[in-house]
Amino acid sequence: MDVITIYGVWFIGLAALFGLYMTWGIGANDVANAMGTSVGSKAITVRQAILIAAIFEFGGFIVAGGHVTETVRKREEVGSRLRLYGWIPDRPCHAV
Repeated sequence: MDVITIYGVWFIGLAALFGLYMTWGIGANDVANAMGTSVGSKAITVRQAILIAAIFEFGGFIVAGGHVTETVRKREEVGSRLRLYGWIPDRPCHAV
């Protein structure tokens, strides 16, 4: 317990840093999927795609972020119980 007391702030900071990095990557993947064809067909520029994506990604976070978090939390509770009893596989490779 001394480790958590001493380094707790560092752990929280690292968790936040990794969380931001992961959300950045997930957001970039969403933008690539949503805007790739529009930029590829030259309907909009890369700069316009980034601006549009930033507005709508942030807007979606503000409007629906709490609902998404609540849904994921509930589904994870159910999924954990199903995995515990062996009704669904633990890992994707076990489903094959």
